[in-house]
Amino acid sequence: IEGQRVYARSGDMVQVMDEYKKALGYGTGLDRDSRTTFIRLITQNPSSLRSLPAQKAQEILAYAISLGEKNLAYNSKDSLQLMEMAQLFNITAAFYNNDAASFNDYLGKAEEMMDRSIAASPGRIPTYFAKAQIYLTRGDYDKTVETLKYAISLNSRYPDSHCQLGKFYFYFQKPDEGYEEIGQCIDLGGVGALYPAALLKELSAHYAADPERALPVYRRMTELDLKDTKAWIELAKLYAAKGRKEEAKNAALKAAEIDPSLKEGVENFIRGL
Repeated sequence: IEGQRVYARSGDMVQVMDEYKKALGYGTGLDRDSRTTFIRLITQNPSSLRSLPAQKAQEILAYAISLGEKNLAYNSKDSLQLMEMAQLFNITAAFYNNDAASFNDYLGKAEEMMDRSIAASPGRIPTYFAKAQIYLTRGDYDKTVETLKYAISLNSRYPDSHCQLGKFYFYFQKPDEGYEEIGQCIDLGGVGALYPAALLKELSAHYAADPERALPVYRRMTELDLKDTKAWIELAKLYAAKGRKEEAKNAALKAAEIDPSLKEGVENFIRGL
């Protein structure tokens, strides 16, 4: 718990690791859960290591891998644990991009763990997102796209698969394909999987003439940045156009709360609803 507090307070992964080492030194019945929590701090927030010297980041990753191996010893066919180990190895490989032998070694381990994870639960769609990320680390465009298209084939109504493929297309600078997949992602209700704010801003411009898609995009923008005045204003207009007066009013008031200079215009807008 103290390690999580340190992370929430400062994001200092060196101190976080020290706290976890201390807590795990007591050998309690909660150790397995604590090890999982530390691993997920890294797999869900790999950027927390980027500001560290490479050697220190590698030390933290090696410690996380050792914890994962202990947890995996409980059940070597646990699909989720195997996937998290694959993610750890993949992240670690990126910190050895100047050492070809180590890079390939860690990436090879990531692929092995990922294959075992999928074999243990072949119908679990999120495992294919992690597998695609490994191919992306290798720079293998064809395998990345192939893997995500296979994930879509398992359930074409699952929005996150379209979201993931769309984002990868943008990464590979294929915007037409990206917008096609993102459009399906939005239509299926998956806009909550879209980030960062820069991507949403690009999508808001692209879907400016498509209110059915623009509305959830602007709503997502306000979730990512509660102080995005422009997003609140555009959201208010879109709600008003659909006759959703109360939601239009609330969005407009939020814009005026952030920027008091908008108060008069917001009052006029609300009177016109």
